Formats: sequence, structure tokens, C-alpha cells
Amino acid sequence: MDFSRRFWSRSVWVPSLVVGLLMLIAWSVRWRQNSERGVEAVRQQVVELLQRAEQNLNAGRTAAARKNYETVLELNPAEPVALLFMAGYLQQEGHSDDARALLARLGPVSDQLQATADFLLGGLELQSGRAVIGEQLLLSAHQRNSRYAAPLRDLARLYALQMRATEQNQMLLLLEQIRPLTKEELAMRLLAGRPITETKQATEQLRGYLQQAPEDRASLLGLLRTLRLDQSPQQVLAELDRHAELERSSAALQALRAILQLQSGADQVTSRYVRQLDVGQSADEEVWELAVRMAERSGDWEQMRRAAGWLVQLQPWQPAFRSFLALACERQGDTTEAQRQRVLMGRLDQLELLAWRMFRPQAEAESMIVPVMLELADLLRASDESGEARRWLSAAARLQPQNAEIAQELAALSAVLEPARSLTESAPEMRPIVLQAAADSVQTPATTVAEDWKFVDESAARGVRFSYHNGQTEWKRIVETVGGGCAVLDLDGDLWPDLYFAQGQSAARQAEGRLDTLLEDQIFRNLRGQRFQNCTDLCGMHETSHTLAATVGDVDGDGFADVLAANLGTCRLYRNAGDGTFFEATPVALQQSVHCSSGACLVDLNDDGLPEIFILNYVEDWDRRCINSSGQFATCDPRELRPAICQLFLNEGDGEFRELTTESGLAQLPGRALGVIAAELTGDQRIDLFIANDGMPNQLLTCDVDVSGVTGKAADLHLTDVAARSGVAVPESGRAHAGMGVAYADFDRNGFPDLFVTNFYREQNTLYEGIASGLFTDASSRSGLGPVSLPWLGFGTQPIDVQGDGWPDLVVLNGDIDDYSASGRPWKMPIMAFRNEGGLRFRDMSQSSGVDFQQPQLGRGLSRVDLNGDHVCDLVAVRHDGEARLLVNHTPQQSARVVLRVIGRQRGREVLGTVLTLHSGGPGELTEVVTGGDGFAAVSERVVSFRRGAESSMDLAVRWPGGVVQRAEVSGASVEWLCREETGAECSLWRAPR
Repeated sequence: MDFSRRFWSRSVWVPSLVVGLLMLIAWSVRWRQNSERGVEAVRQQVVELLQRAEQNLNAGRTAAARKNYETVLELNPAEPVALLFMAGYLQQEGHSDDARALLARLGPVSDQLQATADFLLGGLELQSGRAVIGEQLLLSAHQRNSRYAAPLRDLARLYALQMRATEQNQMLLLLEQIRPLTKEELAMRLLAGRPITETKQATEQLRGYLQQAPEDRASLLGLLRTLRLDQSPQQVLAELDRHAELERSSAALQALRAILQLQSGADQVTSRYVRQLDVGQSADEEVWELAVRMAERSGDWEQMRRAAGWLVQLQPWQPAFRSFLALACERQGDTTEAQRQRVLMGRLDQLELLAWRMFRPQAEAESMIVPVMLELADLLRASDESGEARRWLSAAARLQPQNAEIAQELAALSAVLEPARSLTESAPEMRPIVLQAAADSVQTPATTVAEDWKFVDESAARGVRFSYHNGQTEWKRIVETVGGGCAVLDLDGDLWPDLYFAQGQSAARQAEGRLDTLLEDQIFRNLRGQRFQNCTDLCGMHETSHTLAATVGDVDGDGFADVLAANLGTCRLYRNAGDGTFFEATPVALQQSVHCSSGACLVDLNDDGLPEIFILNYVEDWDRRCINSSGQFATCDPRELRPAICQLFLNEGDGEFRELTTESGLAQLPGRALGVIAAELTGDQRIDLFIANDGMPNQLLTCDVDVSGVTGKAADLHLTDVAARSGVAVPESGRAHAGMGVAYADFDRNGFPDLFVTNFYREQNTLYEGIASGLFTDASSRSGLGPVSLPWLGFGTQPIDVQGDGWPDLVVLNGDIDDYSASGRPWKMPIMAFRNEGGLRFRDMSQSSGVDFQQPQLGRGLSRVDLNGDHVCDLVAVRHDGEARLLVNHTPQQSARVVLRVIGRQRGREVLGTVLTLHSGGPGELTEVVTGGDGFAAVSERVVSFRRGAESSMDLAVRWPGGVVQRAEVSGASVEWLCREETGAECSLWRAPR
């Protein structure tokens, strides 16, 4: 029974099991078949979704494509294409961690897909501040897929940030083999070696890279190169000091240290690299720049030329390097090549300005940017860069394919494209430079501790109340940013300096054709050094134009100072009747002229004893209104306004003047003139004119006169610009700065006066050191005057011996042209003061010169004058945001002074350009020059002041314009003398009767 039960049970279970297994097998087969059909369906669905996503992307439907990819990943979480695209979306949205998580799911893929993954990972690394790893991944992406444009694009941007010009351009050339370069990428080629973003943003990004990877040498070098653009050498050295480990293994960093020490005028150059400079075939621009500077320092012009040639080969678009090459050629006597390089410098400077506009918001407007692109192409063709010009024309044609003119120009250029002499031409054959550096022997003069200076505003106490009205409007026109100054004159012949203040006008009244009679130029008479009296009405002068500046001179030779008002519109001449009153005598030729005149100078250019009228004109489109990216009115960039032509009017001696602007060659010399100095500058014993231009090269005009017989006709005067060959057109950077004010003095007492020019915000003020007659070199950095000026925007400036030590010091007025304070840029700025410590070294005295020097303001014109008759120079400072200041000098004096006033016999009363040299028997001589113009919107008192030695008598030599030298002996205890030109070998001296 039990057995039968057991048997039955088995007999039933075994067949059941067999049947069950057979059924399971059958079901399994059917399930596998169904599953395979399901997988195939899913795979097909994924393929269709990927195709649909691609179609959506091509049609610009990004959101739809993204939904397609999201669905793909739901169906297949490992699908590589969807993973890559979704990672890209997340990266763009800033979800870096999510993007990395998706990329981590990526399995083995083809080289093309892995190239995309490397590109995305490289971008994520860069976003995280890891530039070294990011660069490696981008390079890997390029190696895996050489036709992949995106890695090359991002590498070019990284190299642009790090200022690696050679690598940047290599990436752009590779990119160009894949697709045409965009206008921004073409601009990057022209800006190679310069940041394409604001320096503040660039430095923050580079510091971030270094924080993540302190061993990142490329980012450190890029940071230091960027800092050099707007920080002092000392500040850049301080940054370099924080990376000593990297410096030890980098020739570029070691060379940079030596360059910075040379620029800062350090007593010793401590860089190890400079002790045995062997550049060989180095690709580091710092190494070659150091070679240039060392060769210049030792006077080895051949070596300097060779090294500069290699610099130009490394970075053909850098104006600064062409500046080095031009200087070396000039010193070698190759004036033709020097001039060619200087012409290229000017074009490169303009190319840089235009290239920058590709990165502005306005560049998105096709109608605004295509004309700029065509202008770039024209400049490139003029520079023998036909290939580069064709690139820009092609880019313009892509933006405006229907523009027949562009197509015609492009076809013509392509047809005649020739291997012309190029900016990227081969450098001269270069043997290795091995310079034994005498760097440790670099010496600077011993300095003494500077006592505080003391200037006190006594305008209210002395009765001078004047505020300049700049015609401010909501439009923020460029003309509202300039103007405002004081001309010093002796209106009544009592030898006490009087003051003439230029006054602006209401823009609304001007537009209505009626002027505000309360806004007129003001005259203050000096009451024997005690007070001033406003005598505008008594003088009979009512100049109610919008006056930007005024100048003075004796136009008719009667011995009394006349006044020329430089106006927005017609300039007006007022002659002095000799009794302290004036009457208008504007010549007919001048009445027909209407310009934005920023200043003027009355100066005798043809040596006939009567001064010509030279008028500075600023811009043509002074009334243009500009809009910023926020849609608000903003002050126009002066560099984008049309330059104007200065004017010359010949004094014919009968009260009339004849315009010689065209005949003199001046019409061929446009500029944006703001500052002027009239003096003998080139050693030809004639009056020259130095003009500071805003955003254009400065000009140094020499005057050629028909000496075979002065007829007074147009052919008798011809002006030639020699600024480039004299070394004062542009600073060492090779780029034109925004020149405003000018000061002229022999700051280092080497017998060759120097020029100091104030410039724009984030541009160094420039000191051009006179090293020979008509030859200057940039000494801005080593003097200490350049780097300290970077945070400020300078206008008026004057040389002034503050404490009577015989060394001319400097004062500079600062103030911006618009309120950009929201961006961290100062609007109102303090006055700067610099003590001359000898050896062309200056110490900043701004914080210890008086309360007015520490008060932020919108400074403009600055004039030098002895207001109270104590034979110590004082200052008159005009501003746009308050009353003018009479800054009286109460600084303790180190010595007594000798003051001299020169009077011409047949050359007019004030003989501009006269050079006076005083020899007191001790070591060295003291030289002073009677100048005209006096910089920005100013005329200073035309006297010269010398430090008096202990000797009872001193020898005076006076060189009059034309070269005649007369001598006299200065003896006795008198301080102030009149020096008159005579016919013999001696000039006459007598004590000033005041």
C-alpha cells in the first residue's frame, strides 16, 4: 500500500515534470523570440530618435532635440551620442557635476566620439579652473579627430587668454583649414599677444588657474604679461616674487625679472639669466625683449636690430616690437627702414583699435560692423598684407553676400594677390647673442628724504571766484569733456601777472541761437600781489562763445599782451589798446573758420618779429551722440571720432592774417590736438611745435622758411612732422596714447630738455627724455612717472621747482571724461605731485602737498605763475566740478632765486623759444626755456627762474631764436631782472621795476 502510493506519486510527478519542462522550453523559445523582437524595436526607436534629434538640431530646434536625447537615454542609458549631447547641454547650463556623471557612463567608443568626450571634459576642466588638464584634453580631442573645429577654437581662446601668440595663431591656422574664421577669430590674429578681454577679467581668470595648479607656468606668464599692461614694474615684480620655484626653471620668467628691474630703475638687476644672456633660437619673447634692452643699454645697435627683428618675427602685429626695430635702424643711420617701421607702427595701432571693435555688442549689427571690416582690409592692404586683407573681405562677403562692391574688391584682390613684403617676413639672420651684463653696476642717484610740500588754496582770500561751465547735456558730447583753463598775461604792463579764464556756454542756449551773457570769459587783474580784481567789464571784453582755452601774445608788436579765445565755433582775437582795455580784431580769415578748437598758440614761426596764429582743432564730429550697451547716452570714444586739421594763419603785419593751412602742409597732418608746446625742440635753432594728440601719434612740427628773402607769401612757411624720427610720436609700447597735457623742461639737467605728456586712464603718462638735439627716448617706467599714473586720467601738467633746489618737479591734474564709477573706475581724481630727485627719478608727493592734492576732482587746465611776487612758483588749477584754485606755494625754500624776463628788440615783447643758461661757478649749468602753449588749455607766466648760488655774480648766456647768443653778468642781490635783446654780443639787464 505504501509502496503503491509511492509509486503512484512518482509515476505522476515524473511525467508532469517532463511535460512542464517541455512547456517551459517552448515558452522560453517564444519569450526569446519576442524579446529579440522587442530589443530590435527599441534599437530602431533609438535610431529614429537620434535621427529626429539631428534633424531638430539642423533646424535650430534645440529644445526638441534635447527631448529626443532624453528619451533615448530612458530607452538606452549607455547610448554614447545621447550621453555626449546631454553632457554638452548640462555643461552649458553650468551643471558641471551632472555633465561629468553622464560622461562617466561612456564606455569604449570610436575616436570621433572620444574626441567629443575629451572636448567636453576639457571644457569642464577649464570651467573648474584647471587649465593644464583642460589644455591636455583639448589637444587629445584634436589628435583623435583633426577635423573637429571646437577643440581648436577653445585652444585658441585659452592661448589668447594666456597671451601665447604663437600657439594661438597655430590653432587658428588649423581651424581655418576646417572652416572660415569668424570676424572675432580674425581679430584674435591681429591682437595676438594681447588679451581679448578686459584686463581685470583676464587676471582674475589666470589667478584662478594658478590657484588650482601652482605649477602652471603658462598661466603665470600670461598673468605677468597681462599685469604689465596696466601695473607698475614693481607691482609685477611683487607677483613674480610669489612664484620663485617656477622662475628657477623658466628662462622667460628670469628674463622678465631683468626687464622689470631695468624698467623700474633698480640699483641692481638680480635675475640670474641676465648675467649670461644666450638667447640662441629661443621662442620666448621676454628673452628677446631683454636682449633688445641690453643691446640698447650698451649702445650695440646692430645687436639691438637683430634681436628686435626676431621679436617682430615672433609677433608681427605688435607695435611695441616694431618700435624697438625702428629705434635700432634709426641709430644705425638706416632712416628709410626706420621710417617704414614707424609707418607700420601707426597702421598696427589703428588695426588694433579696429580689431577690438569685433568684440563689442555693436559688432552684432551687420550694418555697423561691415564698414569696420572693410576699413581693416584697406589698412592691411596698405601694409602689404594682401592675404590678411582677403580674409577680412571674405568675412565681410559672408555677412553681406549680395554686396557687389565687396565681391568686386575681393575678386580684384584675389586676382593680383602676390607674395608682397609682409609683416610676417623673415627676421634677419641672427647669431646667438651673448651679452655680459653689467647689470649689477646699474646705479641711481642717492636720494634724500623729501620734506612735505605745502600748497594752500587762496582763491577766496585773493578775490578769485570762477567756475568753468562745460555746457553739460544729457547727450554727453565729447566737447563737454575738454576745455577749462587759465592764461596768464600782463594786461596793463605793470609786470604783475593777471589771469584770463576761458568760459564755456550753455548748450541749450547755443542751440537756440542765443547765448547766456552771464557765461563769459573772465579777467582778473593782480593788485600788486595782494588781491585780484575782476575787471572783465572794465576791460571791455565780452567773449560769450563756448571758449575751450585762451592764449596770449603781442600780435602787433606794441608791447602789450593780446588775447586769442579758442572757441567751439569761431575763434576770436582781442587786441590790447595799451590802457588795460581790449577791442575785437578778429581777422577776416579767422572769421570764416568754424571748428572745435581746443587751444591755440601765438608764436613767431618765420622770425619776422610778429607771431602767427596756430590753432589746435580737436575733432570734426564733436556733436555726435553715442549710446552704450545699456541704451543710454555715453561719451564717445575719441578714437572713433574724425580727427581734425590744425590751422595756421600768417601774420602779415597790417592787422590781418592769411591762412596757410593748406600751403604749409598742415592740411595733410590730421590729429585730435589737445596740448601744445612752442619751443626750439630739434636743434635747428627755429621754433618747433609739439602737439599732443588724443588717440593718435603725437606730432613734432618743424618750420622751414624761405631764407633767401622773406616775402610773407605762402611759400615761405612749410611744416614737417618729425615726431616719429625724433622718438616722440608714440611711447615705447608703439601704440598711440590719448595725449592731453604737455610739460617741457630739462628734468635731468643734461642740457637737452625733456617732454612729459599726460595720457588716458590705464595708459602710462609718458616722459620723453632728451638725449641729443631733436632725439628723445621713453623714460616713463624708470623715472617712476609712468606706472604711478595708470589709475588716473591726466589733463593739465606743469614743471615747477617747488622748493628751490634747481630741479624741475611736476604737478598733474586728473579727472575722467565720464562717470564710470559703477565699474570700479574712479571718476573724480586727486592732483598728483612729483619731486625730482635727480637722475631722472621722481618721488610721489601727492599725499604731502596740501589738502587740495588729496581731494578727488575733475581737473583740467593748469598754469604756473608767481601770484604774490615772492619769486616762488604758484599754480592756477581749473576743474569741471567746482571753482578754480589758486594754489599758493608755501613750501620752505632751499635757496634764493634769480627770475628773468626776456624782451625782444625786433622780435616782439615775448620771445618764445629763448634758451637761458646760468653758470654760477659750481659744477653744472642751469638751463631754462621760454615756452609757449604750455600744454593743455593753459598759458603760464613767461618768466624763467633759477636757483641762486652763493656766488656774488653769475654768467648768463641767452640764445635767441635763430641761434644768436648774447651774454651778460648777473650780479648784486636783486632777484628779478629784465633781459633785453640787443644788437651786439651782450644783452642788457636791468632790475625789474616792481
